[in-house]
Amino acid sequence: MSQGNLTQVLVHMMEHQRLVDQIVKPNLVPKPTKPITLNDKVHAIRENHVGKDKPAENGIVRVMVKTHYGTDHFYPANPTAELFRKVQGGKTLTKATLKILKDEGYQVQYRYEEPAL
Repeated sequence: MSQGNLTQVLVHMMEHQRLVDQIVKPNLVPKPTKPITLNDKVHAIRENHVGKDKPAENGIVRVMVKTHYGTDHFYPANPTAELFRKVQGGKTLTKATLKILKDEGYQVQYRYEEPAL
């Protein structure tokens, strides 16, 4: 193969690789997304659960309050509260989560456990 043909082949290969890099590689790199916050999850659940065909209880979050060594723990006591506990993670709901739910229009009902005597 002559020097001129080899140069043309190399130029053609480099041009082809440049086009491939422009088309293929940007699609392989995941696009950065903003992190999903607890507030975003609450909005998504609210949109999916409140409607004419859904039960009215979806707007109510019932929690059982148990006190352990002077600290209140909020355990879910209905399916809506259980759903938010799963979204938040952990075994109990936090005060911060309950505050967000109140701010979003959910009615939070507390039931206190009677102390054992």
